Amino acid sequence: MSCGRAAMSSRAPRRLCSAKTRYCFSSGYGSGIPRQLVVLKLWQVMDPFSPDAFLDRLSGGSYDWDDLRRLVRPAEHMEPSEILATVERPHASLRGLTELEQQVIADAKGVWNRALGERLKAEIRVRFAGPSRG
Repeated sequence: MSCGRAAMSSRAPRRLCSAKTRYCFSSGYGSGIPRQLVVLKLWQVMDPFSPDAFLDRLSGGSYDWDDLRRLVRPAEHMEPSEILATVERPHASLRGLTELEQQVIADAKGVWNRALGERLKAEIRVRFAGPSRG
């Protein structure tokens, strides 16, 4: 099962994670919003997202650790197990797909049902807006 080629590429963090998205991931702000954004982005590029495959690939050791080590200062070296634990804990919510998210993922390689994508976009907008002030 594909985990989303774009999500696993070395450039994925820059492409998929705008400043607002990174804030959502790091702050715990609405744990479903980052998942929705990943599902929507990969649907837009017709690449279905599989959270299990994504997280399993990290813990399965098939990650290019040498590439990662080149990005980290030698004085800040971390063992792969530490990095994995740091990534997996706050991102466990990626596995909690809603019914709509599952439909969007199933559609990613299909006929590209625009209405599904629009429904997910609308949900994201409502969640980003937060409680109405009135």
